[in-house]
Amino acid sequence: MGFVTIAKDGVYFLMEPWSDLEKRTFDICEMEMITYDFAFKYTPLIAPSHFERQNFEIVGREDNEAVRWAMAGNKSGKGAMVHGVKSVLCSQVQHSFLITHIRVATEDNIMADALSRGDLETFLAEALKLELPLYRMRLSPEQRSTVAYAHAKAAFKE
Repeated sequence: MGFVTIAKDGVYFLMEPWSDLEKRTFDICEMEMITYDFAFKYTPLIAPSHFERQNFEIVGREDNEAVRWAMAGNKSGKGAMVHGVKSVLCSQVQHSFLITHIRVATEDNIMADALSRGDLETFLAEALKLELPLYRMRLSPEQRSTVAYAHAKAAFKE
């Protein structure tokens, strides 16, 4: 699992491995949605100065077509995806930001892809080019939990 949030005051990033249970429970699209949701849920808590103003725009970049499709308001037959979209929308309301979702090609998503593949060296090489402080995010076990997504997946008729 990896995401990066680039703000004026720094580059915030998360890189954590998926558990074996998570890999058995979720497909790649669902894991991408969970990661996307975590980015919008927890970066505002860790970098509150960046999110303190009201009604500003954030651009969410995603190279997974299923996540982009779901975030564009299209129907998903996956409970974990539906749960993720609802959660991102709740974060948007809670933290008063407007979000625009765009699809980016994998080759243009270098930093996030490096993090999601556990390639810290490539991520750092790219991030340092931005000449901003780097902040590695750590989530508590409660924050890191994917249990709600697993429940949503089990309850949703796929």
